[in-house]
Amino acid sequence: MTMVTTRRGDAGFTLLEILVAVTIVVLVLGSIYGVFTGISRARDRVEQRGGAGHQARVVFDRIGRELRSAYPLAGSVGAFSGSGGAGSTPPTLSFATIAGTPAGGAHGGIRLVRYELATVPESAGGGYELRRSEVPAFLGTAAPEQASRLLAGISALRWRFYGDNAWQDEWPASSGRLPQAVELTLSLQAGSETLPFVSAFALPLAARQP
Repeated sequence: MTMVTTRRGDAGFTLLEILVAVTIVVLVLGSIYGVFTGISRARDRVEQRGGAGHQARVVFDRIGRELRSAYPLAGSVGAFSGSGGAGSTPPTLSFATIAGTPAGGAHGGIRLVRYELATVPESAGGGYELRRSEVPAFLGTAAPEQASRLLAGISALRWRFYGDNAWQDEWPASSGRLPQAVELTLSLQAGSETLPFVSAFALPLAARQP
């Protein structure tokens, strides 16, 4: 009698072995996909945070430059005034400055600047945006304010004013003085996150007031 033997390589793979191999491949590919997805999301978060930080830095630099050049004008027109935004009062800031931009026109070296927070419709993304307007201080006639969007994606904004040895939420124009410092706190949307930013600006000319 002759015995016939079959080698393992000639018999091929069983169905069970194929299923096990496919399962292992699927698990490995799933793990790789999860790693790349996590890296991609982390990269997106870093980019969104970086973008929000850059926007905040640009706005802080601009507002700081104008506040450091704030000029104490006499009278109600151009007098420094601000509302912090506490309670139901919307946050606003108005003052005269010698650090104007071409948007204020070519008349005079002192500009009247105003910052205000405006609501963005839900159809346009919702939230708030910071708007800025600027006009020359000495025209003799009223000039229309050209408000432009300075920063969007704001979820909260607050001004505070330092004077008389205390921080205050309001600075009325009737005071006739500049505060010693102004603090700006704002929160920006960066994807699904809300990032807070805060900075304070000293007003050098406040020390020269009577």
